[in-house]
Amino acid sequence: MGARMMASRNCFSLILFLATWCSSLAIAQSTTPQTGSANTDTQNPSQLLHALDQLVEQNGELEKQNRDLLNQIASLRQVLAKQAGGADPTQKEAIPATDSTTGTDSAQSQESSAASKVFSSEEEPSKWGGYTPNFGYKVVNTEHGDLNISIYSYARYLNQLGLDPKYTDAFGNTKSVQQRQDFQLQKVQIKFLGWVMDPRFRYFLYGWTSNASQGLAAQVVLAGNLNYSFNKHINIGAGIRSLPGTRSVEGNFPFWLGVDTRLIADEFFRPSYTSGVWGWGQITDKLDYIVMLGNNLSTLGVSAAQLNNGFDTLSTSLVWTPTTGEFGPGFGDFENHQKLATRLAAHFTRSDEDKQSQPNSDGFENTQ
Repeated sequence: MGARMMASRNCFSLILFLATWCSSLAIAQSTTPQTGSANTDTQNPSQLLHALDQLVEQNGELEKQNRDLLNQIASLRQVLAKQAGGADPTQKEAIPATDSTTGTDSAQSQESSAASKVFSSEEEPSKWGGYTPNFGYKVVNTEHGDLNISIYSYARYLNQLGLDPKYTDAFGNTKSVQQRQDFQLQKVQIKFLGWVMDPRFRYFLYGWTSNASQGLAAQVVLAGNLNYSFNKHINIGAGIRSLPGTRSVEGNFPFWLGVDTRLIADEFFRPSYTSGVWGWGQITDKLDYIVMLGNNLSTLGVSAAQLNNGFDTLSTSLVWTPTTGEFGPGFGDFENHQKLATRLAAHFTRSDEDKQSQPNSDGFENTQ
């Protein structure tokens, strides 16, 4: 009996030992994953903090780059403004202050806006100067003077094959007619005009040619004049200009009815171009005058050695515009007047020069 109880007790102790060992093993196995999970949880925040530090550092670098770019854009704007003459190069554009948390978006938006303006200015072709009718294109504009360039030219095709080869004049004389057919760059005129030193001191220089008349004298001309304006009543000039003996030589070229051609009556009476001095201005708001004292009736083909030693050529014009106070520069109504414009004028020319012909020649040269 005692032996049996002893055996039962030993068996129970063995079973209890095995149960205790298994539960300990299960607890150990269940504890191991929890420990690994705890280690993982303790490692993730550190990695996130490290990544956050990197982002903050990158953000700071971006802010620095933004500020540098805005500084470069401001400098570029100052250079462009200085070149254009429209801004003070000492002025600097204000760069808005930014911090690491709230100013980045503002700086980036301003950066993109400024950059887009710079890029758009680079893409658009640059334009400078201006155009004024009858004055041409302004190519220089400084505090010491300005310069305008104007070009007048045209090409012409002439066909006279339909004319009769001969004609009879009023005296019964039969003459031959040259039946021309040719192309010509008929006229070329390049004008340089503006003021220098003082806006009241003006210059007008030009090159002029009549290519269809190249075989004749003085068909390529470089000429001009200088003028000074005291007020609207008194202006003086010196150089080469047309004697104001008819309407077409008052200074209204090229505003004529025909292309580079005068009316027949005007062409018959008019004097030509010469060197001299002159004055012009307004006597009243509706009454203008021009007075010129010149070397001769025409300086074309005449050298200074052929001139008389006196100023014997005088030409004047007096123009009255009673209704509107102006008539426009041309013969036609290029200005589209809605009110009746009237023009009354008187001209006078006298020249006591001789014919100023070349030696051993009876041909007149002091004529147009």
